[in-house]
Amino acid sequence: MAESLPKFFATGHAGHVNRCLSGLPDSQVEIDSSRLALGFYCIGTLDLLRVVQSKTTETDRNSWREWIWEQQTHGSHGTGFRPSPFATPNSPTPALYTNFNGPHLVMTYTALLTLAILRDDFSNLDRAGLLTFVRACQRDDGSFSIVPGSAETDLRTLYCAFCICDMLGDWSGVDVERALKFIGTCRTYEGGYGQASYCEASGPSIPRTHLG
Repeated sequence: MAESLPKFFATGHAGHVNRCLSGLPDSQVEIDSSRLALGFYCIGTLDLLRVVQSKTTETDRNSWREWIWEQQTHGSHGTGFRPSPFATPNSPTPALYTNFNGPHLVMTYTALLTLAILRDDFSNLDRAGLLTFVRACQRDDGSFSIVPGSAETDLRTLYCAFCICDMLGDWSGVDVERALKFIGTCRTYEGGYGQASYCEASGPSIPRTHLG
């Protein structure tokens, strides 16, 4: 007979992510370049547990919103959110700021979701600049890169781009037909989808093609 599942300790999970939101040990410094995504997972967990209001203070929520907006950055290809200020020079020049602190497609996706969880009114969002950035991330084959010109591209980044446009209620930043053709090239002989064209099928790729 199969063993019953262990009891789900919601309070313990909430306490753990709150601890992560308050700070991590120096052994975790390598994930500082993904701090915005880490914040999304922690705050998203509180939201799934339905304890954002009860397990956090208004001061904390305002502080998180303020920090996220500080990551909104304007580059030569538009506006989005950077992962964190980990690469900010002490005395940044405009050129350095653009090169090392430009917007990142996946982090922009996580930033918008986190702000929505925190009930932000998005009055600070540069919508036109964001659409310009998303447009610049789309490649000739219809896929999307994490930053304009990057070779790092697959269905995950396309999913993020589609979600951003859906949240904005504006699809003018993407060539939908080209994007759908790219998705078609990711379909494999057994009916699944690979992360990119002509790759083997993987489970996580399937929901992205439908949820997107």
